[in-house]
Amino acid sequence: MFFNDINPKATIHILGVPKNSVINFREFISNTDKDTVKYFFDKTLEVIKNFGLDKSGYRLITNDGKNGNQEIPHFHIHILGGENLGGLR
Repeated sequence: MFFNDINPKATIHILGVPKNSVINFREFISNTDKDTVKYFFDKTLEVIKNFGLDKSGYRLITNDGKNGNQEIPHFHIHILGGENLGGLR
C-alpha cells in the first residue's frame, strides 16, 4: 500500500507499507517470501515512475531501531522527491 505522508518532508513524500506484519527491513527480508519482496519493490519502482522521480531523482529511506529513529513498529519506506533534497548530514 502506498499513500502520501500526512507530515511530508518534501514536495513528494510517499509511504510504502507491505501487507505482512514485520517490524523492520531485516525482518521483511528474512521473513517474507522472495515473490512478495519482489512485488513490493516492483510496486515501489512503479510509484517512483508514476511521479516522474525516475527522471528527476529521489530518496528512498527506511528507519530501523532506536538510533534510526524508527517511530512506527512496522516496516515501511519513505519515497521523497520533487525538489532538491540536499545532502545528508
